[in-house]
Amino acid sequence: MKHRSEHCVLWFGYAVVCLVYGVWIVYLGLDNFSMVHDGYHQAGAQLHPEQVGKAALRELVEECREEAAAPGHPGPDGESYEFLDDPCLLQPAAAVEERQKIVKKRLLGEQGRAWRKLMLFYLSFGIVFLVLPMLTLYLALAFFLWLWRNLRIIR
Repeated sequence: MKHRSEHCVLWFGYAVVCLVYGVWIVYLGLDNFSMVHDGYHQAGAQLHPEQVGKAALRELVEECREEAAAPGHPGPDGESYEFLDDPCLLQPAAAVEERQKIVKKRLLGEQGRAWRKLMLFYLSFGIVFLVLPMLTLYLALAFFLWLWRNLRIIR
């Protein structure tokens, strides 16, 4: 009967294969890692106060222009607004502050979704591409060792 130390070389080989496989899979997934991280960092960057203020003002201006372009609300002289003469660019401070609160709440929700997406990506990547293949290889190796030991006894 073989001693346990004789199988150590086989298990050491398994450990080396797992390490090489893990490094290779992570290397292949680096583009996906950067894509998901960029989405998360963009969601965080949009929460800066100046970005929130710009987004709130942009939304208010867009709403004002949509109302002005609606039927029954023609622009001055029935023409489109000139950029410098656009009354929509001047919004009351209270309306901008209220819209900033709404925009910030929405952006916090988007950042939360980006965080969940990041964690889901890491968990699914780790389980599907790292843990399951290595576990399957381990179980197959253990089964073949068990089978080999039992076949040697029969001979």
